[in-house]
Amino acid sequence: MSNFNRILLKLGYATLVAPSAIVPVIMWFETVKLQEYLQEWRQFQDNYNRVIGESDGTFRIAIVKKRVNRIYQSILLFLLITGVAILWSPSTISDVFVLVCTIKSISTMVFITGFWFVGAIVIEATIDGYKKKLQTDLDGQDGLRFSARSIEDYRLLWLQMSRLVHGVGDYMSATVTFCIFHTTVVVVLSVYALAVWGATLVRLRRYEALASALVALACNATSLYVYCDCGYSQTKKCVDNVILLILKLKSSARWTTSNYIQITLFLNAVNQYQPNVNVIGFYEINRGLLGSILSLLLTYLIVLIQLNSSFTTPSTVEDNNNTIMT
Repeated sequence: MSNFNRILLKLGYATLVAPSAIVPVIMWFETVKLQEYLQEWRQFQDNYNRVIGESDGTFRIAIVKKRVNRIYQSILLFLLITGVAILWSPSTISDVFVLVCTIKSISTMVFITGFWFVGAIVIEATIDGYKKKLQTDLDGQDGLRFSARSIEDYRLLWLQMSRLVHGVGDYMSATVTFCIFHTTVVVVLSVYALAVWGATLVRLRRYEALASALVALACNATSLYVYCDCGYSQTKKCVDNVILLILKLKSSARWTTSNYIQITLFLNAVNQYQPNVNVIGFYEINRGLLGSILSLLLTYLIVLIQLNSSFTTPSTVEDNNNTIMT
């Protein structure tokens, strides 16, 4: 094995250990901010129930809880299968410390991804409930039931909701940044391992190592999608629908001056303050970020493969095959 691949192998071990050591420390510092955020979310929920309706809010909470329970049951089942596979695999890591850290790191990253996915579901359900209530009120009496006060309530609720979604990246900035960076590194290393050693592993019938790389690639690629696009794509559809509803409301009747002003302010608020997650002003978590990460992955993968071919000699290829066989 070349020195370059030995360095990458050590980096691979570091990625196995890093989450178990770094994430708890980061989250310990962010616990107070997260508690403040949850308190703000509870205040928003009270205001949401007042505007949207207590019964609708309770019904949606029950649906979300069922989905969340199914998600965490799936996570526990996945972790159980992964733990058994690691312990019974013939190529199990011999170092007990690294093995324990690996299992802990996998559990940590899976639960954070699950937490982020649950958050995306909650945000999606909240905005969807907002949209449906607005649609119901608009269809009920052709928009005539809207007073300037009720339109202002919708606008203020939207601003509060947008600020909370936008603030997720501020309250969990370090955790989110580390998770996205770590997941990106693991995807690069997994694709590199499959590209460089995949054929050799098949020839030597080391299918468990090949399966491990494929599972790591699939799981971390899914995590990247969850972080960057899972909630964004659905939220974007709801935002577009809300804008269409406001335009329909604006043209549905002849409004008084005060009502027309409130509708215009409402439309401007939805256009300017969309519920996008922004990480302390540095970057937004959306589909554009996912595209940037994918292009970065391709660039670094090409660089790594070129570096590997420049460091590889006939003797290192033979040593590499012998190392894999052992």
